[in-house]
Amino acid sequence: MLYTSTKTEYKQLTRADNINTYVAHNDGLTVVSESSHVVTPAKAKGRTRASKGARTSVQRAKDRSRWLDSLYNNYSDRGVDSLRCAFFTGHFNAESKSTKVTNNRIERFLNSLPFAVECWTSVVEYDQYGLTHVHLLIRASSSVLNRGVNYLHNELIESFKPFGQAHSERIFDLDGLGRYLCLSNVNKATSVKQAVQDEQESKAIYNTVKALDVPAGLKNKAKKEWRKSHMNKKKAVAKAYEKRSDKIMKKSYGQNHGIKVRCCRTDVWAFITEHGRYQGSTITRITSIDEWGNEHLVNVIKRDVYRLNDTDTRELQRLLGAVKAYQNAVKAVAA
Repeated sequence: MLYTSTKTEYKQLTRADNINTYVAHNDGLTVVSESSHVVTPAKAKGRTRASKGARTSVQRAKDRSRWLDSLYNNYSDRGVDSLRCAFFTGHFNAESKSTKVTNNRIERFLNSLPFAVECWTSVVEYDQYGLTHVHLLIRASSSVLNRGVNYLHNELIESFKPFGQAHSERIFDLDGLGRYLCLSNVNKATSVKQAVQDEQESKAIYNTVKALDVPAGLKNKAKKEWRKSHMNKKKAVAKAYEKRSDKIMKKSYGQNHGIKVRCCRTDVWAFITEHGRYQGSTITRITSIDEWGNEHLVNVIKRDVYRLNDTDTRELQRLLGAVKAYQNAVKAVAA
């Protein structure tokens, strides 16, 4: 009878020079293992937190990081794929303060579209009057590419007319769009009344400066202040309704949230060592114990951990996505 034992040691080691497994997580950590075996702690079946009280800034930062990674894993702001991705905003004719009702309307709208939707994400927001509207990120099937550049957006707007008014456009800046939708620092927002008043004042100042014969720099500064006050108003409204529903109001369907690739590529390893910050290593020794009590070494697994910033993590996700797509294509041909 053989018994298997596992012993893990945490050590600060020098960087490995032979890497063949990469795991890019949504939390900004890139796990690099030297062995073909990957040793990672079991993930919790579900994330839970206290039902009362707003999330901390750290929790919001993690939400924002996952949100941005989700955008980059599933949508595109450049190349041919960007032509079948859309940023859609819809205001419903029937007013509602319920996110559940709004999400039901979104599903009915998506089911009415004349083309297949591969992936979509909805973000329900409250306006200054406490009513809901929706922002949608959509990735349609490649068939829309044969119908013209504006076909996707025209059909989205036409199909939404029975529900209300809408606007659709291409995605040009995923970073900016993610920050715009996430509103991660709403816990620092002012009161709604004060935020609305500030926006009205800054808008009046901008309209006055715009009509004067002053340098363009002053006009741009006034415009930025107006834009800033507008975002502060949105955060204030989100904070006010957060007491009722403490969460980022989004529902995601058909999305890929992580990339795992097993390969041996010097370019991936060079990118990680150049851009990542070394966090440490673990050595896991797997041994088997025979019936006489003798211990035999089965495998030694080394796991190095690097931390990348948001931009570098998403760039690595793109690279690993291309590697994984190539591997899948090779498997399909072999089969």
